[in-house]
Amino acid sequence: MNLIYACVFYQESYITLLELLIKSIAIKGWINKSSTDILVFTSPSFIEKIKATLLPFDLPLKFCVLDINTLMESSCCKLRIFDYEHIELYEKILYLDTDVLINNDLNRLFDIQIRNDKLYALEEGDINHEFWGAQFFDYSKYDRNKKAFSAGVFYFMNSPDMKGLFTDVRNHIQKYIDVDKNCVPVCLDQPFLVYNSFISNKYDNQMMKLYLENNPKSVDSKIIYHFPGAPGHYSSKHSKMTAFWDKITQYVTIFDSRTEMIKYYCQKVQSPTVLEIGVFNGDFLKYIVQNCSVGSIDGVDLFEGVTCSGDQDGNNVVYCDVSKSYTELQRLYKDSPSVNLYKSDSGTYLSSKPDNFYDIIYIDGDHSYNGVKRDLIQAYLKIKPGGYIMGHDYEMNMKKAKTVYHFGVNQAVDEFCKIYNQKIIAKGLDGCVSYVIRITK
Repeated sequence: MNLIYACVFYQESYITLLELLIKSIAIKGWINKSSTDILVFTSPSFIEKIKATLLPFDLPLKFCVLDINTLMESSCCKLRIFDYEHIELYEKILYLDTDVLINNDLNRLFDIQIRNDKLYALEEGDINHEFWGAQFFDYSKYDRNKKAFSAGVFYFMNSPDMKGLFTDVRNHIQKYIDVDKNCVPVCLDQPFLVYNSFISNKYDNQMMKLYLENNPKSVDSKIIYHFPGAPGHYSSKHSKMTAFWDKITQYVTIFDSRTEMIKYYCQKVQSPTVLEIGVFNGDFLKYIVQNCSVGSIDGVDLFEGVTCSGDQDGNNVVYCDVSKSYTELQRLYKDSPSVNLYKSDSGTYLSSKPDNFYDIIYIDGDHSYNGVKRDLIQAYLKIKPGGYIMGHDYEMNMKKAKTVYHFGVNQAVDEFCKIYNQKIIAKGLDGCVSYVIRITK
C-alpha cells in the first residue's frame, strides 16, 4: 500500500488549500484507490469541517486528530507520521504541503523503485542560508555552497532509516527550541530536516526534478506543483494555486499520434473493454490488439462494398473492399475470443449493449455532423463513468496532412461537450487529429 498525507492545523483558512489539493488528486492524480490511501492530520476544532468539505470526493480518505496549536507544531506534524497507528500498512509514503496541486498520474511516482535510506525531495537553495540550516552546519566539514532541498514535498519508504531520521529531527528541534531556548526559525522545521538529512546522508535532491516543480509558470507533464512562500501566508498561496488550477484544467495533453494516445489510455484502465466504431481495413484495430493490454476489443463496421480512406494523416488514400476485410479479420482473430467483429451500423450495435459497458470507445465511422452526433450520444450511455470517448478527424494538423478534409466531427464534438458538460483532455496530433474526452456522469 501507498500513503499520501498532509497536515492542516493552526489556520482554518488552510482547509480551502486542502480542498484544492484533494480536488486536484481526485481529478488529475489517477490514484489506485485499492492501493493508495490519503491521510489528513488535523485538529479537533477542524476535523468536522474538513470531513464535510472533502465529502464530495470519492477518495480513500483517512483522518488523524492531534491537539496542535502553534505554527511550529503544525509544521512539525509531518515528522510524526511514524506515530500514526496504522503506519505499518504502508510501504511508500508521499508527504504534500497543502499549497500543492497534482497535475498528473501519481501512480508513475509510486511505481518508481526508491531506496530505504533516502528522503527524496526537490533541490532548493543551499546550506549557506538559514532557511536550509546554515545555523547548524560546520563548514569545515561541508561545502557551504552545497544545494539543499525544500521540505514542502518529500517521498520516502516506510523504513527504519526514515523513522530514525524523523526521530533525530524531532529531537533536534526539541533541544534547540525547548531546551536551549532559541527562536523558531523562519522556515520552521525545514532547516532541521535538511541538516539532519545531510549529516546522515539520507537525502536525494535530484530525482524529484523529473516529477515536481516549485512555483511553475506554465503547465507541462510534471506530476506535482508546489507553491511555496512565507509560512502561514494563506492569501498569496491561495491566489497562486487557484490561478494555476485554472491553467491545469484548461490544459490539453498532446500526443504525437493516435497510436501513442490509445496506448497511454489503455494503460490507465486495467484490462479495458474497448470498442472501435469504423474498422475499415483493420489497421488501427490490429495495432490495439498487438500493443495495448486490453481485456477485450469489439470492432463494428458496415463492412459492405468498396470504400476509401487515407492513413492516420489523411494521406495515401486507398480503396478497400471492406466485405473482404471483414472476412480476413474474422479469419485472423478466429482463435482470439477477446477480439470480436460485428457487421452492423453503429446505432443498432450500440443499442444492443448495456449502459456503462465500455471503458474506451473510439469513434471513426460516419464523419458527418449527424453521424458523429448520434454516435457520441449513444456512446455516452454505453461508456462507464470515468471512461474515455475518443475519435478521429477532429481537426487537421497541416504539418503532417497534405490535404484538408471538411468533416462534421469538430462541430459535433464541441456541441456534445457543451451540452453534456464534458471536455477534451487530450489530442493525438496525426494529420487527422484525434481527441479524448474523459466522461464524467
